[in-house]
Amino acid sequence: MKNLEGETTIGILSAFTSIESLMNHYYKDFKPENCKECGQSRYAISRRYTEFLLNFVGESDELKKEYKRLYSFRSKIVHTGFSFITENLWHELDEEQSNEEVIKKLQIMMINKKLIINYLALTALGKRDKHHVQE
Repeated sequence: MKNLEGETTIGILSAFTSIESLMNHYYKDFKPENCKECGQSRYAISRRYTEFLLNFVGESDELKKEYKRLYSFRSKIVHTGFSFITENLWHELDEEQSNEEVIKKLQIMMINKKLIINYLALTALGKRDKHHVQE
């Protein structure tokens, strides 16, 4: 989380990477089916990411949409080089736009922390199915 202090985009990317690392460990025995026509995996990483968050953070139709948006945002950082404008000391964002960036960062960090806590606690108890805490 130290990366969040000075290099916000790198810190957020680290948060996404920690989710993916836990996800890969959790699904280490998973073998996706391949399409018989093209040979491509039939189980997309983005879908597995969404299902992992639904399993450990919370589950609802609205959360599912939000997790998909977060994965798209992660892809935007990775594949386009996006960085938060508010990382620059002098930026041209108005207060509302600046607040939107701050909210996005906090949202990602809160989901990340909840996921890690639930994952570590619940897998230590031997629970692997839908076991998030309903709120």
